[in-house]
Amino acid sequence: MPTSKQINYIVWLIEGTLPELFSKIPKNNERYPNVKADYRRMILADKIKNLSHSYSQTLIDLINKQDEEAVTQFIYGLQGINN
Repeated sequence: MPTSKQINYIVWLIEGTLPELFSKIPKNNERYPNVKADYRRMILADKIKNLSHSYSQTLIDLINKQDEEAVTQFIYGLQGINN
């Protein structure tokens, strides 16, 4: 499992490197229902917190290559980002 530092780094990378992908993440969901707040960072962090170390590293590598399509498939493949 990635450390909280790795999770925050991945979220930061996606937000900064792939802003179009980050903007597609819903601002709230069932766990974070307040529509006045923006929970995208927390929703994304929840999705990546259970990754293995190797998956975390793969995701970081894909982000660094700015392969938005692969990152999108990787993120949405994690039980669906909208769940």
